[in-house]
Amino acid sequence: MMKNQDEESKNLTETLQMNETGEETPYFARAPLSTCKRLPNSNRRSHGALASCSQGLLTKPTQEAMAALAADPPAAQVPASGGKSVHQLVNSGATRLAFKVKSSNNNEYRLKPVFGFVEPGASTPLEITRLAGPPKEDKKVVQFAEAPADCTDAQSIFKAGPAQGEITIPVSAVADAPAAAPPADAPAQ
Repeated sequence: MMKNQDEESKNLTETLQMNETGEETPYFARAPLSTCKRLPNSNRRSHGALASCSQGLLTKPTQEAMAALAADPPAAQVPASGGKSVHQLVNSGATRLAFKVKSSNNNEYRLKPVFGFVEPGASTPLEITRLAGPPKEDKKVVQFAEAPADCTDAQSIFKAGPAQGEITIPVSAVADAPAAAPPADAPAQ
């Protein structure tokens, strides 16, 4: 029985389809939900990113799909004594995206907004505020997923399922430069 399941999984994963540019791209064929449930977890996870099994045709995420959201600028440097960095989350894809921002250091950073939407071909600001603290390297991870046009609660998208992709914004909190010494008085002539 196990051999048949493995062969069935292999057949589903090896099916090819031509995309708009004429290149072959792997996809998972339309299969009943019961078949998808029998797939090993690794296969279910790799093809469940763009649609659920009950919706039929399931495409594997491509680099283009995973790179639909970008941060501009891609990194930040703020004073350890406190400061602000504003980034634009840019959606270069053709679908509306919901986003969720996670931080490696919630004690010294505030994020605004934590959840939100970015329309196709548009951008939205992300404000990173650093509170006073020791110099440290941190990161902000922006997870994203496709969102229906009528959805008004971005948080619900992430409660319903996993993110489809993520981008990382490295943030460096640097020590403040010491105050410059006052210029020495010029010698009298």
